[in-house]
Amino acid sequence: MAEKHASIFRSLQYFNARLFFAGLLLSNIGSWLQLTASSLLIYRLTGNAADLGYNVAFQFLPMLFLGTWCGALADRHNRDLERPAAPAPEPLSVAAIDAHAHLEIVTNTEPDSPEVAQVIEDAAAAGIDRLVQVGYSADQSKWCVRLAELYPGKVLAAVALHPNEAPVVANLEADLAIIEELAKHPQVIAIGETGLDYFRTPPELQEVQRESFKRHIAIAKANNLALVIHDRDAHEDVLKVLEEVGAPEKTIFHCYSGDLEMAKYCVERGYVLSFAGTV
Repeated sequence: MAEKHASIFRSLQYFNARLFFAGLLLSNIGSWLQLTASSLLIYRLTGNAADLGYNVAFQFLPMLFLGTWCGALADRHNRDLERPAAPAPEPLSVAAIDAHAHLEIVTNTEPDSPEVAQVIEDAAAAGIDRLVQVGYSADQSKWCVRLAELYPGKVLAAVALHPNEAPVVANLEADLAIIEELAKHPQVIAIGETGLDYFRTPPELQEVQRESFKRHIAIAKANNLALVIHDRDAHEDVLKVLEEVGAPEKTIFHCYSGDLEMAKYCVERGYVLSFAGTV
């Protein structure tokens, strides 16, 4: 039964958001037509330009903005879209490390591609002299290690199965064995991103997720590596697992999203909290 749920979940998880927003966009198109027709009818019947202006300013334009925004969200997972590079920022006054990068998502290329080289060069120009390329699947973790091999002194790697990946892979044991082997590589400094994510994983698959998290913790401790945690809508269970099996000496909450009390709890135990875009 769990395998059946995993298969169905894998088939749907990448399309749900796009289908939702596509439907919402189509609904907005119908509403735009209705508003346009009603606005023009009011104007013809009353001759009141103020009523027409009100409809355009407070109904039509906001809905147009909402529809455009939803369309952009629907395409946010499409890596085939051409996205212009952001303007180069002012260089940092002090060199820094990007502790959580996904260059394969930025470039959608192989580790030895010119596009990857350009991103690393641009980062250095902005004051980011090193970065940690973070894993989320067995194959992509291999990508991370290969990148670190190509850029010694500039790129380090973290390897793991993302919490949303673990319950739906074809062979969890085989993938964990790959992560366990990659963890021994000298360029690997962390196990991550692992953890729990109850936002996208349904209840019937969450136990597999918890077991995968425990296995990743064991791999991190066995190799004296940092643990990079992805925690979404699962704060209580993440802390419970860490207490149950014992957290590694270096434990990092990537993109921390808990409250103040949880933050105090984590700091008391020496965990590192990343305050990123969600805060």
